[in-house]
Amino acid sequence: MRIPSTVEPGAYRLHIESSDQGPATLPAPFVVSTLREIAVRSGVARRKSDPLPNGVLDAPSSADYFSFRVDSPRTVVLQADSM
Repeated sequence: MRIPSTVEPGAYRLHIESSDQGPATLPAPFVVSTLREIAVRSGVARRKSDPLPNGVLDAPSSADYFSFRVDSPRTVVLQADSM
């Protein structure tokens, strides 16, 4: 799927239709983000000593480690989108 560059980041609801089964009953949630995503594969980021700066879990029930930097005391809100 290609996302046009004119689409603003945010949460959307896609109306999906199959050529053989027709339209889906409910729209599917879809998020457009400006954040770079990294798919975690081949055991990378599976240990706390090897975190990635951000990423995507690629397998059910997998556990991966990610890191981020906070330069001054502040409240941080973490959001996880999943299927």
